[in-house]
Amino acid sequence: MILARLVAPGDYGLVTMATTFTGFLGLFSSLGLYHAAIQRDSVSPAQSSTLFWITLLFGLVLFALCAVLAPSVAGFYGDQKLVSATMIIGVGFIISGAGIQHEVILSRQMRYGTAAIIELVSEIISAAAAIYIAWLGYGYFALAYMIVLRQCVVTIGMWYSTRWIPDRPHFDASVMPMLRFGRAVTLTTAANFIAGNLQKVMIGKFWGEQAVGLYGRSSYLSAFPVEILNGAIGEVAFNALSKVKGDAVRLRRSFLQIFTCVIALTLPITVACALFADDLISVLLGPAWSGVVPIFRLLMPAVLLLAIEGPIGWLLSALGLAEKNLRVTLVSTPLILIGTMIGLSYGPSGVALAYSAVMVLKFVPIMAWALMGTGIHLKDIFMGTMGPIVSSIIAGAVCCFIEVNYLQYYPLLLRLALIMFLFFVIYALVLLRSRSYRAVLIEVLQIVKGLGLDPHKSGLRSAS
Repeated sequence: MILARLVAPGDYGLVTMATTFTGFLGLFSSLGLYHAAIQRDSVSPAQSSTLFWITLLFGLVLFALCAVLAPSVAGFYGDQKLVSATMIIGVGFIISGAGIQHEVILSRQMRYGTAAIIELVSEIISAAAAIYIAWLGYGYFALAYMIVLRQCVVTIGMWYSTRWIPDRPHFDASVMPMLRFGRAVTLTTAANFIAGNLQKVMIGKFWGEQAVGLYGRSSYLSAFPVEILNGAIGEVAFNALSKVKGDAVRLRRSFLQIFTCVIALTLPITVACALFADDLISVLLGPAWSGVVPIFRLLMPAVLLLAIEGPIGWLLSALGLAEKNLRVTLVSTPLILIGTMIGLSYGPSGVALAYSAVMVLKFVPIMAWALMGTGIHLKDIFMGTMGPIVSSIIAGAVCCFIEVNYLQYYPLLLRLALIMFLFFVIYALVLLRSRSYRAVLIEVLQIVKGLGLDPHKSGLRSAS
């Protein structure tokens, strides 16, 4: 909120151009070895050390690529400021590569509270530094340094928390299955990244910094609640599902619990943000960003479907079906790219509309294919989403009526706070009228309570 008032949309657009390129390279920084190590039943200290040196070496390689290709990125967009922005952000590859295996150790030990504290501290320190740099008038440099500083604080926190020092690498046959698994995960993530970020590349190329700045903020804010919740839940879910992958009954029950909770949280947040986007964007970004609102709303159908698809990816990875996940992604990505090309001539709003349209059209056939052989059926997915959808529609209709007829003359911040609070109260009351949702919520709360007391309790192993 503060940075949006200190940094111009054009500077955000510039950094979006740089991070589209560095973000693609960053997909290869871990080589998928984080997920490969989590998915394994056990990882020896020698294997961890070997994976550490592989990721650190690859981080150095990616930084060198940034340095070499930065002038080409600047030439593509026609802006030489991208050279410095790209190289600054590229330093983060070395820093993050030094902390990936430490993050694996924390995750395998299920020390999610420690990891959350590290993430929170990194956000506070990097944001404070960026605000100060922006206040001094350095524009896009504030955003670039914020990215690198966040990675630096995370890596330091991981080393301090685990107290693990890697040994010399020991390359043997036991590492190869993890490298193959990591390859499939990396290629899947790369294809998803291309599908989700080519829009920004093409908008920046043909419509300029201002347009890509608006689209970039729209896509970031629309996906932010889903990414935050999926990031927090997904790591735990993937770890837990990996532990019960040999028991089909427990796996099915565990997945449906997780899926129900994820959708019950993400769907109403997304709907509420779309309904009250005008007030929300005014509060978060200020009047200079009013162009974000229509793009923001057009992206919401795609965000809703991505929230549903996310847990399916966790399931496939936990089952060791990374290759299948890759095939599904390789079919989906060209469809999204075609939609982007169709919408590009109509500007950022056209791209957002085309993206959402493609996501809606491909959803059912792609999901049916992805779920084949997992023990989960498309009917399970629809049953898990129906309650949150109906509850969100009812809450949205009531709140829109109240806002239009009773809250129009309230101060902006107060109006937004009241209507959001009312929306979630109505949503919760309607959703919890369902006995099945109440049962799932009670069971999950019992698991969470058990986790808070002892991360090794049998409740986690039996119900997670």
